[in-house]
Amino acid sequence: MAAGPDGNMWFTAFFDNFIGKITPAGVITTYPIPTPNSHPYGIAAGPDGNLWFSEDFTNAIGRITPEGVITEFAIPDVGSTGPATITEPADCIVCGYLITAGPDGAMWFTMPGASRIGRITVDGAITSFPVPTRAPASSISNPISVGDITAGADGNLWFTEPNDNQIGRMTTTGEITEFDIPTPASGSVFITPGPGGSLWFSEYDVSRMGRITLAGAITEYATPTANSEPGLGAAGADGNIWFSEQPLLTAPSGSTYPGRISTVGTGVGPVLTSRVSGSGAVGSPLTCSYRNTTGWKVASVRYQWLRNGSPIRGATKQAHTLTALSSGSSMRCRVSVTFTPALTQLGSISSGVRVAR
Repeated sequence: MAAGPDGNMWFTAFFDNFIGKITPAGVITTYPIPTPNSHPYGIAAGPDGNLWFSEDFTNAIGRITPEGVITEFAIPDVGSTGPATITEPADCIVCGYLITAGPDGAMWFTMPGASRIGRITVDGAITSFPVPTRAPASSISNPISVGDITAGADGNLWFTEPNDNQIGRMTTTGEITEFDIPTPASGSVFITPGPGGSLWFSEYDVSRMGRITLAGAITEYATPTANSEPGLGAAGADGNIWFSEQPLLTAPSGSTYPGRISTVGTGVGPVLTSRVSGSGAVGSPLTCSYRNTTGWKVASVRYQWLRNGSPIRGATKQAHTLTALSSGSSMRCRVSVTFTPALTQLGSISSGVRVAR
């Protein structure tokens, strides 16, 4: 799932072959992908104002506009050929897996079957770079050679290597440095930027979350629930890393539990806060401001004014002049900030200001 430039959330429907959009009010719209059985998987916002996604079974990267227009770009062969019938993601030698906006204005994606990382410009030109890791020998019971990918605050790409139990760092010219994860066979798949420049990754097979600094130093933390598989994570405005947990497939019999959402502290405290200033008198302006301590560069800011918790139609500027309609109401502002280079988004809602009657 990814936050779109239109204020909606966008998602892939892997088995149903469509891209979906859900509004803040919960209204869902779906857009079928032209190629049948493409199995869309990763999705991310791009610097061009569109959403970009991988097609796990059909050797292509897709682009969808906020209006729902889809264009597909074939990934060039890199000298290998996959099975005639694609039945699993690893069978597709040059298929994309997970995708992110890069620091250079292009989109970057992983190609597990080929042990490569791909780059696609917003015009659809694709190149790829080899990763020094072994590719899966078959599609069954094999770890993924390269997993998730994201952009770091240092202007590089960072990615996971589940097969070789490493975290990789790659420049935009393809130079790769690899860092060993201390715990063997950790099953690292997902990675996300964290506040202060560090990146965080899930260790799927050992119930841990890992942090790696831009210099490559790794620290590991046990998940709150024993025998869990930590999944995709993201930084929150509270400065913590939020991630999903599900039962470990190898957990002892009788130790099952419902999935849950958990956090791991980063020690930095809240990284995005907002406040409203103004007298609160009808006819006077209120101003919304925010404080950002993530260490990330701001790409764009969106404002939304709320009256008694509900959005005011058209009130999307930093300043809002109070009218008689707001008399006696509690006014708040919601700030949504998008950061470069990975186009990560955080949000904050201010405390309320009571409007005079």
